[in-house]
Amino acid sequence: MATNNESNNTVQENDFSVNRSLAGTAVESSVEHSDNTNAASHARLLAQTGGGSGGDPFILMSVSGVTSYSFGIDNTDDNLVITDSTSPSAGNDLWSMTSSGERTLPLQSAFYAYLSGSPTNVTGDLTTYTIAFDSEIFDQNGDFNTGTYTFTAPVTGRYYLSTTHSSDNYNAAAYTQTTGFIETSNHSVIIYTYTGASYESISGTGLYRFSGSTITDMDAADTAYVTITVGNAAKTIRVLGTTNYTNFTGALIC
Repeated sequence: MATNNESNNTVQENDFSVNRSLAGTAVESSVEHSDNTNAASHARLLAQTGGGSGGDPFILMSVSGVTSYSFGIDNTDDNLVITDSTSPSAGNDLWSMTSSGERTLPLQSAFYAYLSGSPTNVTGDLTTYTIAFDSEIFDQNGDFNTGTYTFTAPVTGRYYLSTTHSSDNYNAAAYTQTTGFIETSNHSVIIYTYTGASYESISGTGLYRFSGSTITDMDAADTAYVTITVGNAAKTIRVLGTTNYTNFTGALIC
């Protein structure tokens, strides 16, 4: 064991630590190469483990008693990851990249919800109908509520939201307008508006499909849901369910 108390450096069995408790000062460790004449004059930090059956090489950042993040190689799958734990293989991956350069955000908010049934007589007389997206294909991070048909933003950011709805029981000459909205806490966004002249059924089946999307700002805990209105005639419109016909999708993009 070698000790240098003047510099606060301790070397013990190849472990090296720098400790300081003086308030208002920073502790810094550096690796510096001062040569500026050769492109091979690198400054390099090396974290290396023994092999495929060994541990993870990584950097650990921690606020004592609060949180820890690690950045390095998860030796179980060889991905470069950022995790919320004390080693790459011991926590949830927050960011991951394969050796091929494919990157994912495993906990990034993203959802695909859809209407499973086909409710009838929901609008047609300008009644506002909130589409009951009661089923999901996926809900990464668990931010969509199939009981309230509502997405709740987990963090403040910019969100991509998109919706499609399919309906029938139209008489295009009588129903003069169909409008879809994505209703958020900050905005009521008109996603599409069709007039009687622009209606066109799918292959002449009498089924009409409407879709649109937006990028919108949302604060943490803001909500988003979808409404439609059809008018001005009788309340006869049916909205058709299943994953392809009527859905609501979204993701945090930045």
